[in-house]
Amino acid sequence: MVARTCSNEIFLLTVVALCFGTASLTAAAGVSLALGAFLAGLLVSESRYGMQALGEILPLQILFSAAFFLSVGLQLDLGFLIRNLPIVLGAVILMALLKALVTGVSVRLLGERAAIALPVALLTAQVGEFSFVLAGSGKALGLSFVGLGERGTQIFIAATVLLMVLTPAVAALAGPLATASTKLPGGRKREAVAAQTAAAAPAEPDAHSALPVAGRVVFAGYGPHARLAARALSRAGVPYSVITRSPDGASELTGRGAPVLIADYTRAGLLRDLNLASARALVIADDDAEMTERAVSVARTVAPDLEILTHAESPEALMQLQALGARHVLTPRREIAAGLLDLLTPEHLTRAEIARHLADRPAVSLSAEQQAQCGHAQHNAGPTIPEADACLECLASGDTWVHLRTCMTCGHVGCCDSSKNKHATRHAHTQSHPIIRSAEPGETWAYCYEHGWTK
Repeated sequence: MVARTCSNEIFLLTVVALCFGTASLTAAAGVSLALGAFLAGLLVSESRYGMQALGEILPLQILFSAAFFLSVGLQLDLGFLIRNLPIVLGAVILMALLKALVTGVSVRLLGERAAIALPVALLTAQVGEFSFVLAGSGKALGLSFVGLGERGTQIFIAATVLLMVLTPAVAALAGPLATASTKLPGGRKREAVAAQTAAAAPAEPDAHSALPVAGRVVFAGYGPHARLAARALSRAGVPYSVITRSPDGASELTGRGAPVLIADYTRAGLLRDLNLASARALVIADDDAEMTERAVSVARTVAPDLEILTHAESPEALMQLQALGARHVLTPRREIAAGLLDLLTPEHLTRAEIARHLADRPAVSLSAEQQAQCGHAQHNAGPTIPEADACLECLASGDTWVHLRTCMTCGHVGCCDSSKNKHATRHAHTQSHPIIRSAEPGETWAYCYEHGWTK
């Protein structure tokens, strides 16, 4: 029910309430509060809304992690560290070796190569946050680090801080060590066999990703337009994936066997994890203009070269989306015009002519002198993007024109009064759009139908 509202605020509050509520219930049942919170996190992360929840709470997680590591650092007694440096270093080495060994052997037993096992082992050699939960529970039971009481606790804290500081340096050793492992006797042979085995195994594209993306069209949002486009792609045999905040849309796609992920597609971290840059194209089909702009901006940051397609309801929105990095922006007027021209193609126009007539046009504006002529000019000064470099209404009827005029209110392009149909004037009177501007090359004059001025 909460997910159907598509409200980030309500969703975040619900997730937080669920986590705190679960933690409180487990604590009331006699289990530690920390373990209850851990179980609540598992509950949320394993649900179909796990990725969306992660995207919403990630800023809080970063904040709490920073507070946690700061609190660990504040517990460090530098004097104790200096006085007991040998035993602290011994604890550091023991912890790191033990954790790296257990992790590395586990990864190898899972069938991964040494080039993967080494980085994983070295990156997890430090003491994790959950160790402090266990240490606190042990202390409550009268236990301490290696049985040294308060001194053992200080050794544990000092060793933990040193491991955190050394983690980047230790992780940097992974590359050279993995390379060196292949140079040992039999190393290259083992790597070659592993590579051949991996190559012979059935391909599982994006196996480690929450959603297959590589080479696919990715829909951000699953409204009516996206539904039609997705079904057309299915009939054409073009693979696609969908990221949506709608549980109903996700259920529909799951029923059809289409890949779908319930998540907020304006989160840069999510798009990076999905490797959005490997997609064939991104179609942003959200009905919310603000969400569309955020999605375009974030996607362009994550994938600078990706083809981004979206839609706009006004010339101003079109210009804003293009400035944010959307390469193809559809508008209702342009879609209708394209449909008309496509239907007329066999009789009147070639595909090249359609592309030329519907190509993106530079925005036009009124000069300051023109704006000063009347109130209409001041309120319709632009910038406005002409919808085409042809009179689409004349094309639809098979007629020709003499000159073209651009409506400064909506960008409509129509033929002049010297033309047979006078579509520019007809549009101005029908729509109550008083200002037009010449659409002819080199002409900058404008005209107000009500005030009758031209400059």
